[in-house]
Amino acid sequence: MLESSGAFFGNESVRFGNPSYILTVETEQGKYTISVIEWGKPLLGLAEAIEVGDRIKFKTSITDFISGSVNYFSKDRIGSLYSDDIELLGK
Repeated sequence: MLESSGAFFGNESVRFGNPSYILTVETEQGKYTISVIEWGKPLLGLAEAIEVGDRIKFKTSITDFISGSVNYFSKDRIGSLYSDDIELLGK
């Protein structure tokens, strides 16, 4: 839920579709842009917990025994992860 601050909506809460959360992460391999999909950990909780400068841990690919390696990100390091796949490590 988003709380409006403008006069048009007054003091009512307004919901705009499904919530989304995008993380931009600087790594030794370059910048990753992650669209986080809510699964397990609530997006709002994750967004509240992660601060600028925090370290996080996330997967960039997995090894699937049937099809081999599966990448979560394109060559330009843009991709999607479930919220449970992101671990907050702190500063």
